[in-house]
Amino acid sequence: MSSHISIIFPVPQMEQIIQDYRFKFDFFAKKGIPSHITLIYNIQTNVFKKHKDEILCLLRAAVKHLSDKKIVAKKIKRNEKSLYIKLANNDVDYLKAIQTLLFEYLKPNQIKMYKTYYDEPHITIFTGKNNPGWKIENKITDDVKSKLPKKINLNKIWILEINKKKNTADILFSIKK
Repeated sequence: MSSHISIIFPVPQMEQIIQDYRFKFDFFAKKGIPSHITLIYNIQTNVFKKHKDEILCLLRAAVKHLSDKKIVAKKIKRNEKSLYIKLANNDVDYLKAIQTLLFEYLKPNQIKMYKTYYDEPHITIFTGKNNPGWKIENKITDDVKSKLPKKINLNKIWILEINKKKNTADILFSIKK
């Protein structure tokens, strides 16, 4: 199947801070996807459709809870494949709990990927081992670190359909408080 579902929290407060870097180095920014925290990247479309009501119910509860609190952006981190903004541990714990509930709809190898490759829910600046952004990683890190907001509002979740063959990312649902 050429399409899959991704679930993200858009983080518009980060747009002015990392937008230029994302447009240069991130595929999804060029497709109109704003700065965001990814909850789940790859749910098969047919699995999502089969469990849509359950997933939407869970996400409505998550948005209601998170919109009442402020998420803290801590620092810039990297792993072997991405440069990202780390969130405060208690915020990460709550987002991981939501992810764990969504793991029910993933295959075991996909769950393993989340537990090994993705350190934790975060705001991606760019990804890819061979991304040209790595050449200016220190500049990006210093620039973004100096502008991080104290608190971030999460008051919306987008459910996206990603179609790799057509090279598109379309919003299927937008859930607000």
